[in-house]
Amino acid sequence: MAEKASEYLSGVAQRLKDKAAQVMKEHLAGAPPVEGEPVYKSSLPFADDRPECLVITCGDSRYLPHTLLFVEEGLKVSRWQLMAVPGGVQWLALPDVLPKHEKVARWAVEAMVESKNIKRIICVAHSGCGAYTDSNALSTLAHLATGKTIAEHQIEQLRKVGRSLTAEFQCLVELYFASVADGAVSYRKVEFADTGSAKP
Repeated sequence: MAEKASEYLSGVAQRLKDKAAQVMKEHLAGAPPVEGEPVYKSSLPFADDRPECLVITCGDSRYLPHTLLFVEEGLKVSRWQLMAVPGGVQWLALPDVLPKHEKVARWAVEAMVESKNIKRIICVAHSGCGAYTDSNALSTLAHLATGKTIAEHQIEQLRKVGRSLTAEFQCLVELYFASVADGAVSYRKVEFADTGSAKP
């Protein structure tokens, strides 16, 4: 009896989800909600293609343009879904310390991965990240308490989040760390296991 009820509820949920998708598709195909002439019209053609990956990175304006170039030119990805927030994966790495942040970040990742059927996630951290160096941030206390450098904490959190996302979404997760040398930004791959070679 319980099994049949569960199947029935699953069927109802799927029908509601399908109906909601249909309504949204019809709504998006309608007339624009704002009247008048547009103030700007993009020269880039609109593409309704599925993104090849989700990119989780810091929104730091010094690094973001370089990171998007890295994704496009270095990783040869032409279409991506972007999640750029202060600290990048930091929001996903501290569920015990910042549970509300982690809950919102995980909801956002889940929504993007499932709605876009994403099978690859790219996580990027960078040196000199304000979310880690802010003297008021809780993470600074961790640096002082453990004696680890900020970069070591960033890589530790990259690995932690990478393992978590891999387990939860069963997709390919890649980790990278960006740093500046001679006026250029370089990206190095961070392995899931600590081999001692991933230090920036």
